[in-house]
Amino acid sequence: YPRRVSMNVVKGRKSIPSLFPFLVNSKITKDVEVMVTTFYLGNKCYDGKPKHTWRLFIRLNNLSRNTAVILRDRY
Repeated sequence: YPRRVSMNVVKGRKSIPSLFPFLVNSKITKDVEVMVTTFYLGNKCYDGKPKHTWRLFIRLNNLSRNTAVILRDRY
């Protein structure tokens, strides 16, 4: 299940919000752990319409010692 990251970590400090994770989600399937961490970059206007922007950090972890894992496509 997704885990929200506590913002108490940054309380009392001047910080850039995009440096701190917003949500961390991980799942294990067929001995491969996929962890996705999202960072909210803020909201910007394009063509007069507000757009929210995000940065994603994706980590793949092979939990099997006997099987190689190949990432075939990134899109």
